Parts: sequence; C-alpha cells; structure tokens
Amino acid sequence: MKTSNLLILMVISLLLASCGKDDFVNYEDALFKELSRGGGIWTVESIADFQVLPDGTDSLLSEQTPDVQYIVYSYANLENGLVTYVNTLTTASRDSSGQVSTFHYSIWAEKSRITLYDGINSQYVYTIVERSRNTHIWQRFTVDYTTQVTTKRVITLKHCSSCEPYYKEHLHISI
Repeated sequence: MKTSNLLILMVISLLLASCGKDDFVNYEDALFKELSRGGGIWTVESIADFQVLPDGTDSLLSEQTPDVQYIVYSYANLENGLVTYVNTLTTASRDSSGQVSTFHYSIWAEKSRITLYDGINSQYVYTIVERSRNTHIWQRFTVDYTTQVTTKRVITLKHCSSCEPYYKEHLHISI
C-alpha cells in the first residue's frame, strides 16, 4: 500500500511541476510574447508588392515606406460574465497633417506564420520569412483567379521600444 501511495504522490508531483509553464508545442504564445514585448510597437520599414511570373521569378510592382505602426497587445474582454483575452494587432497610420487612422485585427501568431482576422470574415495569412528580435519580414501571396495573376506582398518590420505609439487607447483597455 505504501508503494502505491508513493507512486500516486510522484505522479501528482510531476503533474503539478508542469503547471504554469509555457507550452512548447503551442508556439503561438511564444511568438505573441515576442511581438508584444516592449510596448509591442513595430514600425513598417517597407511594403513591397511583386507580381509572380510563370517561371517562378517575381517582378517589383511597387514599394513604399508608409508612416505606419503595428501595435501588438492583448486585452481582457468581459462578455456574459466570461473574461476572455483577445490578442490584437492594430495598424496605426499617420497622414501628413498628423491625423491617425487605425484598423484592428485579431492576431494568431504561430512559430512561422501570422494570421490576422479583420472581423469581417476575412483573414490575411503571412509567412515569416525572417525573424530576429528586432526585425521581422512577413510575406503573403494572393491569386486573382480571374486573371490567373499571383502577387506577393513583403512587409519589413522593425521593433521600436522607444517609439511613442500613434494609437494610445490600447493602453487604457480594461474590464
């Protein structure tokens, strides 16, 4: 009887020892933490659009360096007595007069893929081409099935922990 009690105690100890630790099978949590660290502000260094040619090469269509921040954060939402945490990416752009416009996405950040949901039944899936602590390069392919033209969008982001956020309301969201 003492052996079985000892065995049960060991199993319970092992189970409790793993509580609260990051789940390394679910990479979503680790990448979201990386994106939201230091205020979660990433500046868009460039957005380049390419047409993918039939031979697999691509031709640059346009490249721009907009004044845009990607702000990554989580907030608590209270609905019907249930608290849920929503991982969010807000794009905040500032025009020449200083006016800020924003768009909010729910974000799912996996190890090598970012999925943005806009709440209007659309999702945008980006593959992470390059990922370092302070630089990310994301790319997304789209196909126009009418013209059979494939385009590729490449976004280069730089982390900016010292930047003043264009969109500050995310600092005050609470339940």
